[in-house]
Amino acid sequence: MSAEADELYGKVCGIVISDDAPLVRAAALQSLYDGLGKASEMLDDVLYGRLGMSCEDVVEVLIDEDNRKSCQKHVPFY
Repeated sequence: MSAEADELYGKVCGIVISDDAPLVRAAALQSLYDGLGKASEMLDDVLYGRLGMSCEDVVEVLIDEDNRKSCQKHVPFY
């Protein structure tokens, strides 16, 4: 893997594992991806190779995590 690809993967990992709320992480990841231009294809290739997911898939997982946490706040536990 190229140094540029390693750097992008490192940035993605930093965003995903941060302590920020899931929606904040999703927005940061989407912003990174949108700002890459043609390099976004390289990022998707790296993510597919390492995670089996595209960047869009990772963003969706973060959004789903936020939705799940929001729903749990409203479900009574007996």
